[in-house]
Amino acid sequence: MPRFDSMRMAHHKPLVVIGSIVGLGIIGFATVRMVSGGQGLVSALFLGLFGLAIIGFNLWSAFGRNGSACTVTRRD
Repeated sequence: MPRFDSMRMAHHKPLVVIGSIVGLGIIGFATVRMVSGGQGLVSALFLGLFGLAIIGFNLWSAFGRNGSACTVTRRD
């Protein structure tokens, strides 16, 4: 087994794709419900942008060339 000092961990690609599709559905449903329910356009836009940022980070960490979810460091 190779020795390592630190190793980058990435997300499982199919799970990220499924999570992104479900996340977009949730964002779309919640945004429409908030706007039609009188919650306000500003809060709906904030929710949408925040959700898209999370989805974007997950896609970048799974498919990006230098993307990683975390770095595991082994200390002896």
